[in-house]
Formats: sequence, C-alpha cells, structure tokens
Amino acid sequence: MITFKDFKNKRAELNKNRNQYRELIRSSVNDFISTYIRSLELPGETFQTNDNQNHPYVYVINDDGTWRQSFFNLDIDKVDGAKFDLYTVVDDEPPLPRPVATRINVHMMDEKLVYVLLADRQDNNVSVSINGPEDLIKFSELVKQSIISKIESEQLGKKTPQNDSVKLWD
Repeated sequence: MITFKDFKNKRAELNKNRNQYRELIRSSVNDFISTYIRSLELPGETFQTNDNQNHPYVYVINDDGTWRQSFFNLDIDKVDGAKFDLYTVVDDEPPLPRPVATRINVHMMDEKLVYVLLADRQDNNVSVSINGPEDLIKFSELVKQSIISKIESEQLGKKTPQNDSVKLWD
C-alpha cells in the first residue's frame, strides 16, 4: 500500500535529481567557458580601458549584474535548460571595448547534454551533443566562426533597398 512516506520519498528523489541536473548544466557551462577562453589564446584575462578599468575579454553576466568568466548562479529550467549570452570582446583598442554577444542554450535531450548556438532564425540554430571535452572544443569553434560571420556581415555604407513587392499586373 502507498503511504504518505512514499510520496515524501518520491518527492525527495525528484528534488535530488533536479539539483543534480542543474549542477550538471551549470558546471558544464563553466567548463565550456574555460575551454572557449583557452582556445582564444588571449593576451590576458583582462585589458585596460581608457579609464584604467580592467575589462574581461570574455564574460557572462550573472543574475546580480556582475561580469564574470563563469556562472555562480545560472537560471536553469527543468525542461529547456539554460539560455545565456556569452560576450567576447573583438577589439580592445580605445575608446570602448567591442563585445559580440553569442546566445547559447544548454539542455538535456535523451540523457545527453546538448549545446545550441542560437541564431536570429530558429532554422539556423546549430546543435552539438556533448560526449566529452572534445565536443566542447568543437562547440567553441562554432561560436568563434559565428563571431567571424557577425564581423564580416557588418554593413558599411548604405545599400539600395530591394524591391520585394509582387507585381500582379505585368
């Protein structure tokens, strides 16, 4: 016969699994950020701005608004995992740092970690299943390639507007 104690034990087991799930995602995200930073071969962790402030080359913004190179607190949904912006400075010359934001989602699917590079359009998202450290390196390369694409797509000057209207009476 099922008793209240059974309910309570089942609920405690679910809470334990939920905490393990959250910690797995949070620690994996921090491992990814470390892997990504190492792969960039940066001249240092930070550089000095015009006002002599140390500014990180790569950072995330925690819930309390602080800039860090890892998350100490990351909002993790039990189904959708975690979504965050990874900021990478692509030019450290004065007057201001030029960060490029990369939107990332990390979740579990079929008991495997999946990293998704979120694009402006959902059909352009890129997913990588994480089976080991080599997959974090692979995802780091995808992030870096997306940053190169964003830099290359920066528009210079004006362009003639395209006439995409449909002409019904030609």
